[in-house]
Amino acid sequence: MEHPFLWVIAEKIGMAKGWCSANHVSWWQIGPSKAKKLVLDKGNATKGEVLTWAQHHIPNLKSQNIADALLYLWAWQQQKK
Repeated sequence: MEHPFLWVIAEKIGMAKGWCSANHVSWWQIGPSKAKKLVLDKGNATKGEVLTWAQHHIPNLKSQNIADALLYLWAWQQQKK
């Protein structure tokens, strides 16, 4: 079940990358384990560890989605250095 799903996703990502290239739009892609490795120095960090890390930067943060977004933002900054 997982492999056909991945092909569907890969096709859409490929189309998005192609459109970006044709229209001179910058794009960036990174996987969760790579982002966690760059930011937390632990590629297999749990969701709870990501949330705890994010709470050091945004006190009282409760949203896992915002924590994940912050993780990807920091990973992007790390790769731009």
